[in-house]
Amino acid sequence: TFDGRIGKAEENLLQTFDGRIWKAEENLLQTFDGRIWKAEENLLQTFDGRIWKVEENLMKRMLHQEERLEKLVEWKAEENFKQKLTPYKSGEKIKIVFFFQIASFWPSWESFYQKCMNDERFEVKMILLKDVVNEQVQTKTAKEFLEKNRINYTDSDDFSLDVYTPHIVVFQTPYDNWHRTFKNSSQNIKSQGYRIVYIPYGIEISDTEKARNNHFDTDVVQNSWRIYTFSSEIVKDYKGHCRNASAVKALGHPKFDACFHKTQFTLPQTIKENVGSKNICLWKAHFPDKVIVDGNETLFTPSIDEYVRFAEEIGNHKDIFFIFMPHPKFYEMCQWIEGATEKADKLFSLLEGHSNVYIYNEDDYRPPLFNADFIITDRSAIMVEAGAMGVPIMYMYNANFQEPLTSAVKPLIDSYYQGTTSEDMMQFINQCRNDIDPRKVQREAAFRECIPYFDGQCGQRIAEDIIEELERSNIRSNK
Repeated sequence: TFDGRIGKAEENLLQTFDGRIWKAEENLLQTFDGRIWKAEENLLQTFDGRIWKVEENLMKRMLHQEERLEKLVEWKAEENFKQKLTPYKSGEKIKIVFFFQIASFWPSWESFYQKCMNDERFEVKMILLKDVVNEQVQTKTAKEFLEKNRINYTDSDDFSLDVYTPHIVVFQTPYDNWHRTFKNSSQNIKSQGYRIVYIPYGIEISDTEKARNNHFDTDVVQNSWRIYTFSSEIVKDYKGHCRNASAVKALGHPKFDACFHKTQFTLPQTIKENVGSKNICLWKAHFPDKVIVDGNETLFTPSIDEYVRFAEEIGNHKDIFFIFMPHPKFYEMCQWIEGATEKADKLFSLLEGHSNVYIYNEDDYRPPLFNADFIITDRSAIMVEAGAMGVPIMYMYNANFQEPLTSAVKPLIDSYYQGTTSEDMMQFINQCRNDIDPRKVQREAAFRECIPYFDGQCGQRIAEDIIEELERSNIRSNK
């Protein structure tokens, strides 16, 4: 009995002792594991933080070096420009070269080019620039356009700036990387001592960060000797965002000279025959595009779904003839937006099936614009020119994001009828059908405010300014 009790006591004591040891070991391991995990976590956080800091500092240094390099390149181009500048002697003919690349941008030059051609103080060369780089969709019809309009030109392969030594080189687009090789880049042209003139191919309408860069910070804008724009209000934006703002002058935009003389533009005969006595609605559509908002991509052009729904309806409105004018890059840009190509296919298929719709793909957008009885447009430079037409206008935008506009054009766009849906578009059509236009007075006043130079003389003013500046520079150089 005594031995049994002692054995039982020993067994209980050992079990208790083993349990306490196991519990102590468990607690010790948990504590130890927790401390190791915490140490690892702290170490990783510290390590990640240091790596992130190194990466951040490296990126800052790289951006700083890039900015320094850009400034160095600009400084070098400016120094070379001063040293090699093509001299001008008072009274001599001004040699001016036009670098032509995109047919649909012609309205931005037309009246200025014609003034130079008709002024004996200028010697004009039109150069068909054949650089093949990133952008080809809009450049492929350039030669055909020049020949169709009987504009004499020289192929760039048969022309040398160094032999001709012009006083002025006029650029048509601001994007060196997209449209030109280094040989014909604004940086290189400026470095050779040639004065660059740039007239924006579109109107500076958008006020997003991306648009500001495109308007005010491209290579051509930075390297230009003169930049001509449409109003003193937009010059304020150049002063706020452009390092070369001193080159900018507001003398009016040549686009509006054609608007002033719009009766000179008639519709192609094939369209006339289809229109008959119907009212014409011009429907202008930009390509689908996105903007970054709070770190996320957002479509800022109208929903293609809404356009499809509108296209489904307009075939029932035979008393109106619709001219659909897509951006030249409409299809190309759809590939970057999920599902957009399929929707575009459906849109065009619907429109092609309607007898009262014509899809207009010509380079010169002005005949439909100048002959429309009412206009539906989304974000496009045409929406500013539309204000000169004296007809009702609807501005379409995306319901999820309304693109900010520059203060130079916002009062005009605000005076238009606004819409985001196919229902809005149909309501506008019905309103126009009944000759209801309550915003007419507001729209006309806003156009006068935003487009102060509307007299058909913008191209002439630009040509005269170039002559006067060259004469002034000649006087300064002789002092």
